[in-house]
Amino acid sequence: MINARGNKELKKHLSGEKLTQRQMILAKCAECMNYYADGKIDCEIPGCPPYPLSAYGKHPVFKSRASHTMSVEQLKRLARGRIRAKANKVRLDGQEQEKQPQIQDQP
Repeated sequence: MINARGNKELKKHLSGEKLTQRQMILAKCAECMNYYADGKIDCEIPGCPPYPLSAYGKHPVFKSRASHTMSVEQLKRLARGRIRAKANKVRLDGQEQEKQPQIQDQP
């Protein structure tokens, strides 16, 4: 048997051990791919619900996020937003609580 991702998790499942959600997905992929008997390859079934999370799939959605870098302007806006979020908190009785928006009465 090939030492592929998911085979160990499938064995754990079959022996009655508890698995995390990620381990369950890997185990299901190993089962569907017949323990990866023909090698560690992509199943090429993009219609399968856990396909984006599979062990050896080609996931353009996730790869594009991994290679995405923020522009200088995006980083500046992110920093300003974090500063504003911190400024909106006040300490009351040792606990941080968000300020409630002030509503002004209109005549």
